[in-house]
Amino acid sequence: MLAALLLCLGLLFTPLLSHAQAQQFDRNVTNTSGLTAWWKAVPGFMHGPLAYDRIGRTHGTLTNMATTGTTSGWRTATRLSGKGEVAFDGSDDRVVLPVATYLETPAMTIMLWAKAAAFGGDYRALVDYNVGGGTVREVFVTDAGRLSAYFATSGGLVSVDTTSQILNTAQWYHLAVSYSQGDGMRTFVNCRQDGSSAAGGTITVTSGAAGFGYNPNSVNRFFEGSMDDIRFYDRVVPSNELCTIMQSETQQFLSSAQPLGFIAAFLKGRFFPFFRRQ
Repeated sequence: MLAALLLCLGLLFTPLLSHAQAQQFDRNVTNTSGLTAWWKAVPGFMHGPLAYDRIGRTHGTLTNMATTGTTSGWRTATRLSGKGEVAFDGSDDRVVLPVATYLETPAMTIMLWAKAAAFGGDYRALVDYNVGGGTVREVFVTDAGRLSAYFATSGGLVSVDTTSQILNTAQWYHLAVSYSQGDGMRTFVNCRQDGSSAAGGTITVTSGAAGFGYNPNSVNRFFEGSMDDIRFYDRVVPSNELCTIMQSETQQFLSSAQPLGFIAAFLKGRFFPFFRRQ
């Protein structure tokens, strides 16, 4: 009886807890300054169809993914310091995001951990906003295993497509792309700059389909491998801070969920382990 009651409470308060948890960031910490969305596999929430945005407003939907096995859907971490990951089978797996124009800021940085299982055939999409006609915001791995990015701007398409670092399969990398009208586009592999391109103008707001692991306008660009810790910032994150994030991945949270009072305190660390200090 008690177990059933606790389960009902858990289901009832999951959205509230997700929102309250998202407010626990100490935004005076450098790593969270300008953080607009953050998807990270967290024990206790690595099941079901939702990839929770830890900021609380841009939850993704796992689509065509398996509930069992190791090549599709949620799986235990294979990355040092990771807590879990999402695996993509390279065939039709994707994480679909809602339209979220508030993520398309004048300056931005997209970063993530990724481990490819295979390259070749075509570019493989990591993060993709694409409504066609050149209106894109895309982060790829090329068929040769290089990090690539395409951003639509008021002055035309800005891209980095000739980076020097060739990624290995079955190996985790911290990848990042930043853009601003002042700095242009820069790509980073393991917090080292790997490519750059001059600015083309202000970022074009796409208001289109977005997600991870696929290109909405191509059936050949599904990513095969795993991802975790995908972040969007509304600023250019410098390389030294990228190194701090990559090396530590520690974020400071408040130790309690005061907005939910007694119920949140009771459930904290039992049914919703993401309340624990990271």
